[in-house]
Amino acid sequence: FFWVVLHPPPTANMAQMATLVLAAVVCAWGMADATVVRLPSPAQATWKKHDFMALIHFNMATFFRNGDPGCDKDNWAESSQPASFAPSALNVSQWVDSMRALGIRDAVLTAKHGCGFLLWPSATKLPGGKPYGYQVPSTLNVLKTFQETMQAANIGHGFYYSLTNNFYLNVRRHSVVPGSLLPGQQKVTQAEFEAIALAQVTELWTQFGNLTEIWFDGGYTSDMQAQLKQLLAKAQPNAVGFNGGGISANPARWSGTESDVPPCGYGTRKGEGRCPDVWSTACCDTCYGAGCRPETNSSAFYYPSGTDYTLQAGDTWFWQPGTALRKLDELIFTYHATVGHNTKLELDFAIDRTGQLAPDHVALYQRLGSWVDACYGKTPLATLSLHDGLYQATAHLHVGGGDAASNSGPWMDRVVLREDIASGERVRGYLVEVMDNGAWVAFSKGRAIGAKRIDLSPDQKLFNASAVRVTITAAVAPPIVEVQVLSPCDTGGLPGLDRLGTADIGMTETTPLVYQNQLYRFESVRGEYWNNSHHGPTISAASYLRLRRLGNASTGFQTEDIASSKFGAGFGLACAFVDDQNTGRVFAYASQESTTVGSWSSSDLQTWTTTTALTAPSGWKLFNTAVARGLLNGTATYVMAVEIGHPFQGFHLVFATSKQPQGPFVLGASDPTHVTLGFGPGSCPALRYDTASGYWHMLYTPNPTVAGGGYRTWQVYAARSRSLAPGSWELSPVNPVLVADARDRIVANPEIPADVQGWAKNTTNLNNSDPDLVEVDGKVLVVFNWGDQRSTPTDNLSQVVFNGTLSQFWDSLYPAY
Repeated sequence: FFWVVLHPPPTANMAQMATLVLAAVVCAWGMADATVVRLPSPAQATWKKHDFMALIHFNMATFFRNGDPGCDKDNWAESSQPASFAPSALNVSQWVDSMRALGIRDAVLTAKHGCGFLLWPSATKLPGGKPYGYQVPSTLNVLKTFQETMQAANIGHGFYYSLTNNFYLNVRRHSVVPGSLLPGQQKVTQAEFEAIALAQVTELWTQFGNLTEIWFDGGYTSDMQAQLKQLLAKAQPNAVGFNGGGISANPARWSGTESDVPPCGYGTRKGEGRCPDVWSTACCDTCYGAGCRPETNSSAFYYPSGTDYTLQAGDTWFWQPGTALRKLDELIFTYHATVGHNTKLELDFAIDRTGQLAPDHVALYQRLGSWVDACYGKTPLATLSLHDGLYQATAHLHVGGGDAASNSGPWMDRVVLREDIASGERVRGYLVEVMDNGAWVAFSKGRAIGAKRIDLSPDQKLFNASAVRVTITAAVAPPIVEVQVLSPCDTGGLPGLDRLGTADIGMTETTPLVYQNQLYRFESVRGEYWNNSHHGPTISAASYLRLRRLGNASTGFQTEDIASSKFGAGFGLACAFVDDQNTGRVFAYASQESTTVGSWSSSDLQTWTTTTALTAPSGWKLFNTAVARGLLNGTATYVMAVEIGHPFQGFHLVFATSKQPQGPFVLGASDPTHVTLGFGPGSCPALRYDTASGYWHMLYTPNPTVAGGGYRTWQVYAARSRSLAPGSWELSPVNPVLVADARDRIVANPEIPADVQGWAKNTTNLNNSDPDLVEVDGKVLVVFNWGDQRSTPTDNLSQVVFNGTLSQFWDSLYPAY
C-alpha cells in the first residue's frame, strides 16, 4: 500500500515557481492563459479515451494482393469481376471478439479501397446513366451487416473511402490517368470521377447511421474540399475525420509513422529522429508528426494524432496467405511508442477470404489484449493526483508494513501520466523522481503529457523505490494530472513464466541437469568470472568446468555448493548431458573457439575421463554446443548442435551425429554450407528430443533480432524439426520465447558480493541468450543469460520456471490454432 502527500504548492518557492512559469508563458507569446489551451470537441475527447481503434481491411484486394490498389493489369481479368469478392463464411460477430479483447470501442471498415470495389450495393451511376456496377450484390451488403453488428456490440463504426485511387475508374493519386483502358475499366473525366466519389460518400454518410470515425486516406483534392466539408457538417457532424483537417469539425491527424514514436519533423515532411513529446494540437490542416504547442502559433487547433499499424509483417494491410505476423514484443514496443506518447493506435484487422479473422490473428490479438490488461490494468503501487492548483505530489511506497520513510520499497520501472482530456493539454514540463537508497534521483521528464504518457525506466532498469515525486515544472493553466506508479511487466516472451531473478553474475554457458535425483547446474567458468581464484583474460586462460548443486522448487532453485572437481582447464563455451543408459554418466562438452570439441564423462563427478568429441575441418571455428539423444531416421542417435563462426559471416548452427555419447561426432560434410543436417543462422543452442511427438526441439538465439541495440537485440527463439534437415524447421508462432526483462535484475543469490551485484543493477540489458532447460518435479527450469553481449563480463545468469512438464512446455510453443 502507499501514502500520497500533496503539495498545494508546498513552499513559497514552489508557488513562486508556478506563478513565474505562467507569467513567462504569457510574456513569451503575449496572450492570456486561456488562449493557449485548445480544447477538444466532445467527439475528439471520446476518440482520445481509448488506446486502440480497429482499422479493418477487407475488400477486393483480400482476394488478390496487398496494395493500394490491390488490382493491377496482371489480375484485372479476375479482380474486375464483382463475383471475385466471395467470402465463404462472413462473420462480423467473430471480429467483435478480438475487438473486445483489446478494449476497442470504435472500428473503421474499408468501404472502398484502391480497386474501386464497393462493399455496399450503391445506386450511383456512371456517365450515361449506367449503374456503377463494381460492388457487392444486394444479398451481400457488408456495410449493413457491419453497422448492425457494431451497434449491437456497442462499438462505434465508421468507414474508409479512398478518394485517392480507383483502379476501376483509372484514377491514380486523385487524378484520372490519361491513355488506354483495360477491358472492364470505365472511362471518366476528372469532374465525372469527383461527382461519382461525392455521390458515393453521400450514400456512406447518410445510409448507415451515426459514424464514429471517417478515414480520408491520402486526403482529398482542393476542388472537392468545400463540398466534402458541407456534406460532412450536415450528415456526420459528430464523426472524427482522420486526416480530415480543413473539412471536419473533429479532425484527427496521421502521426507521421506506422510503427514508432512520431518523427520530430512537423508539417508535411518527416524530420530526423523521434520526438517523445507529442501534442494534440496542430498548426495546419495537412500537418502530421509530433504536433505543435498552441502558444507557438495563434492558428493552432486541436488535432490529435493516430498511428495506423499492421498486425501482419512487411506492412501488409490486407490478408495474404502465408504472411507472417508481427511478434508480441514488436506490438508492445509500438504500444509504448504510440499509446504511450499521446497517440491512438489504429490497429489493422485483416479479414481473410472466408470473411473472418484467421485463427493466428485472433490468438495474437488475445495475447496483446491480455498483456495490456496484465501490465496496465493491475493495481498500481501508487496513484498521485495534481489538481486544484497543485504542482507537486509525493507518494511513499513500501511493502508489508514498516516505516513509511524506509529507504526501500517495491520494485517499479514505469509511470503512467494522464491529463484530463476535456480540459485540454496544459502541461509544458514535468519531472518524475524516485527515492532510491535514500536519495531523490530523476526517473523521467518531458514537456507533453496529453491523454496518456507512459515513461519506462531507461535501459530496463529497476528502482527499489520508497517514494515517487511528480512535479509540474511548467504549465499554461493549473494542471489536472493523474499519475500511476507501476511494477514491471512482461516484455513479450512466452506468457506464464515465473521470473526467479539473477542466480549469478559473469556466468554465461550453463546447463541444468538432474543426476541421481539431485538437481545440478553445470557451469563453464570463465577466466574473468568474479569467483574464479585463477583469473585470466580469455576463455583459454584459467577457465574450467564444474557442477554445483541447486535447491528444489520450494527454494526457488537456489544456488548451493560446488559438487564436482574442477576439470576441462582451458576450455569453455560448454554444455552437459546425462546419458540415460546403464552407465549413468554425466558428459560435458566444451571448445576453445577452434576446430575441436572436447568430451568429459564421470559417474561420481570427481574423476573425469576425457576424449575428443568432434574434430571439424581446417578453417572452421566452433563455439557453443548442445547434445541430446533421440530417434533420427528411426535409429537412436546422439546429436550435437554446433555453433559455427568462421567461415560464415555471423554464427550458423549445424548438427553432428554419433552412436556413443562421448563421440566421435560426425558432421558429414567438409563444407558447412552443404551439411545434410543443419538449421542456418543462429547461436547458443539448447537441443532436446521429445519422445511423445517425435520432434527435435531447439532453443537458440537468432543473429541480432533488431540491429543497432535496444532491448530486442538478442532474444531466445524456438524451432522444431523431425529430421534436422535444412529447410525442415518450423519456427514457434509465439517467438520470441525470452526477451530482456527488467525483473532479471533482481539478484536472487545472496552469496554474490554487494560490489558485484552492482553489475546487475547498472549493466545494459539488451539480450536474453544461451538458454538451457531441464524438467524437475513437474516443472521446467530454464537458465539463460541476460545483459549486454558487447560488454562481457557483465553477463548475468538468470532463471525462469514453466509450471508444467517439458512436453507441455514444447506444446505451449506450438499452439493449435
